[in-house]
Amino acid sequence: MKVSYSKTSLKQLKKLPKTKQIEILKKIEKLKNDPDAGKKLKGPLKNFRSLKAWPY
Repeated sequence: MKVSYSKTSLKQLKKLPKTKQIEILKKIEKLKNDPDAGKKLKGPLKNFRSLKAWPY
């Protein structure tokens, strides 16, 4: 699975504490390696998935 990052998301990620950055990147890696791990989106984004990294 290909993961795309928007400029805004990268900018926001860099503002977070390093521990949270690592946690979020691990979640993204999990979604990349196991696309079914995320929630399937609906409507125009139906080909995409999301995965929460609480509280972000």
